[in-house]
Amino acid sequence: MERWGVRECVCAVELFIQTGSITEIQRGFCCEQNQQEAPYPNAIRQWVKQWREEGSVKCKKPPAWPSSVRTPDSIARVLAFVSRSPRRCARKHPQALRMSDRSVQRILLTDLSFHPHKLQVVHALSNRDREMISIAALGRLFPQRVISCFGDVPWRPRSPDLTAPDFFLWGYLKSKVYSTRPTDLHALKENIWEEIAKLSEETLQAVMHRFLTRVHLCIEEGGGHLKDIVHKK
Repeated sequence: MERWGVRECVCAVELFIQTGSITEIQRGFCCEQNQQEAPYPNAIRQWVKQWREEGSVKCKKPPAWPSSVRTPDSIARVLAFVSRSPRRCARKHPQALRMSDRSVQRILLTDLSFHPHKLQVVHALSNRDREMISIAALGRLFPQRVISCFGDVPWRPRSPDLTAPDFFLWGYLKSKVYSTRPTDLHALKENIWEEIAKLSEETLQAVMHRFLTRVHLCIEEGGGHLKDIVHKK
């Protein structure tokens, strides 16, 4: 944005009085002021308009809202305005009331105890939210007796080394099922059913025997996780 001093503005206005042509003003301005660039036509028109209306070409600061005092009258005005337009944006109140933003904010928060809020779209309740609501309902029906991660009685941690499917079944089935590289969901399901059917009674008995061994190891560790995975043939 171009910025010219009072001297340049006066020169442009005098040239306008003499010539009345924007082009001639720009040419004469460059010669008299020894400038390579001349003011834009809109700037020249604005200077001339200001000189005609106010008799001056000095730049004036834009008017600001006067600082208002928190008086009973101003508080009543703010209350009446907010009551008429409760959904109006709080940032637009000072302009409509012709009061300073600071005064309006203080009146709303301190004198009227109003807190601006913003309406927004929120997501629907998720399954987790519904679970929390269910836990709260169970807590009212069975106080101090709900066993859950979010209940009165904390759910005890479970070591993944103590469950037979964790340390045997899932890993075993995965290695067998994907050995033939199934290409679709139907083939994958068929492989799972086939490999589960192949599990012998002796294999399941050996798994449960190792389960007892892991229980004893967990007792030795004081209920914590096992340090090493036990592999036995």
